[in-house]
Amino acid sequence: MKKVYLLRHGETDWNKNFKIQGQLDIELNEKGVKDSIKTAEFISNFNTKIDMVISSPLQRSKFLTKEISKRFKLEPVYFDELKELDFGVWEGLSFDEVRQKYPDDLKKWIYEPQSAKIPEGESLSDLQNRVKKVIGFIKKENKENFVVVGHGVVNRIIILNLLGLPLGKYRVFEQDSCSISIFEFEWEWRSVLINFTLDFTAYHTSFIG
Repeated sequence: MKKVYLLRHGETDWNKNFKIQGQLDIELNEKGVKDSIKTAEFISNFNTKIDMVISSPLQRSKFLTKEISKRFKLEPVYFDELKELDFGVWEGLSFDEVRQKYPDDLKKWIYEPQSAKIPEGESLSDLQNRVKKVIGFIKKENKENFVVVGHGVVNRIIILNLLGLPLGKYRVFEQDSCSISIFEFEWEWRSVLINFTLDFTAYHTSFIG
């Protein structure tokens, strides 16, 4: 039986200030570093041997990835396909700035995410095509237990794909900073745990990147 431990990176100051990161390479803040170490330690105390750690190459994900990998004596594998959604012209803006400058695009992103495409950025369909490659890799790999470290939007799309749900259900699942979600595959994927965190003060920012 295959098992996937899906994690989101720790907090950044941009998360805290509701600034859209997308594919910009933003570092963790002090809380994000501490929470990542705490989460890696928690994962290492599971009665499970992790066979592979897969991650986005952006530094906010890499920190948690390295903390987990060293505890299992593994070399992490980085996939560009796990980078956050490209938020185009929104990247670097606060949520309020997006509301002021791009009200129509934001409205569509909130109410019809499955058909929205951010100017100069990606759609959820574009992202879905990326993450399917990672899911296919996991299914083909002759290993059982995988840690996958990603981002708020990426992780939601992974969850939808694993559970066979449409992109219109994008907002059903939250992915907080340093959250842990667990999925098992026998004849089909099933959820075991979604969005568990060791910190109940995490900011709900995964819907904007």
